[in-house]
Amino acid sequence: MPQPNFELNAITGVLTSTLQLDRESLMRQRGAAVFSFTVMSSDQGLPKPLKDQAKVQVYIQDINDNPPKFTKDIYQASISESAQNMTQLLRVSASDVDENKNGLVRYDIVEGNEDKQFSIDSTSGQVTLVGKLDYETTPFYSLKIITEDSGIVPLSSTCVLSISVLDDNDNSPSFPKSTLTVDVLENMRIGDISATNNHGTFSISPNTGSIFLVKKLDYETQSLYKLNVTAKDSGRPSRSSSIPVIIHVRDFNDNPPVFTPGDIFKSIPENLPLSTSVMTITAHDTDADINGQLEYSIVMQTPRGGHFRIDTAYGVIYTNKEIDREFSNLFELTIKATDQAVPVEFRRFALKNVTIWVTDQNDNMPLFISQNALVAESNIVIGSILTTVVAFDPDEGANGEVEYELVRGDSDTFIMDRYSGDIRLAFQLVPSKLIYSLTVSATDHGTDRKTSRTELTIILQGSDGPVFSQPKYITILKEGQPPGTNVISLDASSPRGPNAELHYTIASGDPHSQFSITNTGVLQTRNALDRETQSFYNLVITVNDLALPPMSRFTSTTQVSIILLDVNDCPPSFTSQTTAYIQENTPVDTLVFRAQASDADSGPNSYVEYSLKAPFGNKFSVGNIDGGVVLLGELDREEMANYSLTIVATDKGEPPLSSTSEVTYLCHFWHSVPFRSNFFCLLKQLLVIVFGVNA
Repeated sequence: MPQPNFELNAITGVLTSTLQLDRESLMRQRGAAVFSFTVMSSDQGLPKPLKDQAKVQVYIQDINDNPPKFTKDIYQASISESAQNMTQLLRVSASDVDENKNGLVRYDIVEGNEDKQFSIDSTSGQVTLVGKLDYETTPFYSLKIITEDSGIVPLSSTCVLSISVLDDNDNSPSFPKSTLTVDVLENMRIGDISATNNHGTFSISPNTGSIFLVKKLDYETQSLYKLNVTAKDSGRPSRSSSIPVIIHVRDFNDNPPVFTPGDIFKSIPENLPLSTSVMTITAHDTDADINGQLEYSIVMQTPRGGHFRIDTAYGVIYTNKEIDREFSNLFELTIKATDQAVPVEFRRFALKNVTIWVTDQNDNMPLFISQNALVAESNIVIGSILTTVVAFDPDEGANGEVEYELVRGDSDTFIMDRYSGDIRLAFQLVPSKLIYSLTVSATDHGTDRKTSRTELTIILQGSDGPVFSQPKYITILKEGQPPGTNVISLDASSPRGPNAELHYTIASGDPHSQFSITNTGVLQTRNALDRETQSFYNLVITVNDLALPPMSRFTSTTQVSIILLDVNDCPPSFTSQTTAYIQENTPVDTLVFRAQASDADSGPNSYVEYSLKAPFGNKFSVGNIDGGVVLLGELDREEMANYSLTIVATDKGEPPLSSTSEVTYLCHFWHSVPFRSNFFCLLKQLLVIVFGVNA
């Protein structure tokens, strides 16, 4: 019988294969990887050739050319957080169609088990709990499991085991607010739950807490319902709480994502490393498939700055920037969970406020804020308080408590109260000495105590030269204040006595003459200041006495830093283009344009939100935060060739300011007319682009 898989050399008797053989395919097709056939041989003798035959069997040996395969790509399991050690979760299974060692598989966990909470039997694939679970710390594990055959060059494949840690019932039910107000539409579809309340209009799911409609609403008949909802757990003993629910029926127009009830608070220390996991926030959606598939985002952070980010799939919140308690000891995040329903306008979302408290670490030194020079009379009474040294430490608790010490100077003449900072006279001042110089330290009470020092100069009355009470002043002023507004009052004293005449001058830092200073040291504005032009001023002020000849005149200087606060005086300004091109066959839910506007103000005055004016609300929508314009309805070039949308950008100032941009969308043909006609029609449309911005 001919053998198509082999070829025999009639002269040499060498048997060769005619194609590449695959043992696994032969096993599936023939049930065995062996070929059997008969080989004939004959000589050329006379008068009659002699012949013989032999039966040949060719066995196809295995090579390791098939990796093992799991029965599933993703396995799922759940386990209680109170499960005992050595609890078995499930068994993963993989097979290898190779034979002998090439088909012998082993299992191992390669990712997601950094804390060694789980083990796997390398032979059977049985996954077992070997650690202690804590739902509040880690509610979810994702293990990457590898299976590998025993070939000389082993082959492998992987699967994922998703493990949900189930929470024990150790908390009482809690509502996020004392009163819940809900708006419903009067054409809402009637539900199918039979249990009703005393109104006979609404019912509640005992498992999910969802309130259902069991009787048709009529806004014109009744527009307000007041219900009392009680949440009761199944623990022992059972716990419950109640909340009044006010339902407002709205005149015309099934399940949104739902976060776990209750306010969410989290405490973290400052100075955490970047990408540290802070907490996990989750929502659930009782819908199925993509309607219940959730994506998480942070839609607002207060204060602004992007200090946190969130894993869009699992809701894990991470640090994204340095966390400094002295910048803010409280961060408020608004978390948004959005389902992935199609089309986009049917998507539902839920918002959850998360409050993150930042606890203090001793990372700041005390800062002296009191004057470092003073004038005293030489005959002041012993025991009198000359001055009080004040230092401020922005840390809190013991980290911010300060004690004082006189570390250098005339300790026989002066004594210092370590707690109040009072400096008292202990010995009579010597008039001829004129100036006393002291060094004072301020030390906080933190574990790692921090100390700062300052120099204090005491000038006896009768010495030369006026002295400012502070070497540097810092003040804050709102922009746009009218000319003549008082900025700050500077205090200087002269050793010549309280009646000495002083003269103040702005020495530098004011090239445009925006400020003036009075003879009494009051710094004022000459013009209305604009923060968007210049937000910070640093002035050098001099003071000199007006002593009469032959006495000498002396001068002292100080620095004044002025920070301008923002006023909402700038509307948003659009930076995005005003023309976009769309093919008429563009699918619904496609992002076709992104509006962008900036606001020169700062803080909430610069936060921009977007909205869309009529008349094409049924064809397009715009993202409130990101300005993304999404197609809602199908386009037909023959019906309408272009669309002009008016996009409104509004800031969050008080009162808010807004501007508009008119964007023209040109609709391309889609093989509905010849190319030449399409080209000239499109060229003609380019001549009618409309643009406009209104403040």
